[in-house]
Amino acid sequence: MKKSNIPKLIKSIIAVGVGLFMLLVAPILVQISLEALLTVIVDAVITEPKFASGITLFSLFYP
Repeated sequence: MKKSNIPKLIKSIIAVGVGLFMLLVAPILVQISLEALLTVIVDAVITEPKFASGITLFSLFYP
């Protein structure tokens, strides 16, 4: 008995779709969320200077 190739085709289509999402959409979502986070961190540092080390750590891990 020969198995159908339909499940492999479906898995391949899903894999290509996920790959395209990771290539095109995910970087934009990450950039938008990091920009919003950085804005909030800068505002927190302006009001309370004790959080200034947060910007250094943030720039170290997310250059």
